[in-house]
Amino acid sequence: MKRTQTQKNRILSRFYALCIAALLVSGLPVAAFAKECTAGQHDYYVTGQTETTITYRCKFCEAEYTEILLGIEHEWGDWVVDKQPSCLENGSAHRVCTKLPDQPHEQTKVIAALGHAYQERRTAASCTADGKITRTCVRCNDVVVQPNGGALGHIWQSSIVKQPDCENTGVQQTVCTRCGEKTEEILPATGHNYGAWITDKKATQEQEGSRHKECANNNAHRIEETIAKPAPTSKPPETTTQAPITTQPEPKPEPEPEPEKHHYTDMAIITVGNIAVTALGSSILKDYAIIRWEKRRRLMRLAAAKAARLQKFASVRYIP
Repeated sequence: MKRTQTQKNRILSRFYALCIAALLVSGLPVAAFAKECTAGQHDYYVTGQTETTITYRCKFCEAEYTEILLGIEHEWGDWVVDKQPSCLENGSAHRVCTKLPDQPHEQTKVIAALGHAYQERRTAASCTADGKITRTCVRCNDVVVQPNGGALGHIWQSSIVKQPDCENTGVQQTVCTRCGEKTEEILPATGHNYGAWITDKKATQEQEGSRHKECANNNAHRIEETIAKPAPTSKPPETTTQAPITTQPEPKPEPEPEPEKHHYTDMAIITVGNIAVTALGSSILKDYAIIRWEKRRRLMRLAAAKAARLQKFASVRYIP
């Protein structure tokens, strides 16, 4: 007949009890035979048993423990959560049996992690930013971002909102047709582009003239100028070397020569200029002398008048 472990334990416990009783009768101390046990070295025997429990004691170190029989029906209370589970960590809970108030015991359990509860939000790619998918956990706010396409780049369209002119700068605006981003660029002034002079009024000796030139970019911009009167036209002085002015004494009239006295005979032929004169006697000599003297005086007067004119011309300076 095979014995169960419980029966064996009961036999051993009775044997140990008899031994202890014998020691007590002999007067020897029981503690002398006791020793300290380590984990796994206990040698238990049953010291008591009820319907729901069995009490054990170590025969070496006197350690006791009570075993609750599993065959009984527990009267468990409500579960009490000791640690709330999170998205990534487990939680825990326990409940207490109320059937044995003098021997309280409880049961524990693990509450599994909840895991993330994501909400998804999609962001389309823009001109400068990549597209993305954002998932956010509603419990722990954990965020996971995934790519959703690269940046698209700008589509620029330029237009001149203010034309530059000769003196003022202009503005060129560039707009992206996809996202509406704007940039502005300052256009430099073109500057004036003047053409040739245009005479409006010619200058004369009596009044001044005028002229102007216009800008090819804007004919409202012009430069006007006055034309001065022309200088009077005059004959330039002759570049002659002026002889030193000398004062010449006026010519003295020469003494009139006396008529020559010639004695001619009966007839003489006298030539006066181209005229041949035939005369006779003393009257011929007299007339001939008079004619020669008159001619000589006339020549002398002409020579004196010419010398006076030359002297007067040499003494006068030219004043322009």
